[in-house]
Amino acid sequence: MIKIVWISDPHLQRVGRIYGLDPRMRLKTTLEYANAHYADTDMLVISDDLAGHDPEEYRARQKVL
Repeated sequence: MIKIVWISDPHLQRVGRIYGLDPRMRLKTTLEYANAHYADTDMLVISDDLAGHDPEEYRARQKVL
């Protein structure tokens, strides 16, 4: 059996919050949880709204991942 961890819509941005939540911290916490509890995962998929419209936000995402 193949084990896949799938994270959707992280909306990672360089600064600021979305509805009072810090998307950078939430993604970091999610990845830490996945590493701690699903270390035997075969594949990690991150899909949908990865960042906003600013190209710098994609570079910020690369630093987190």
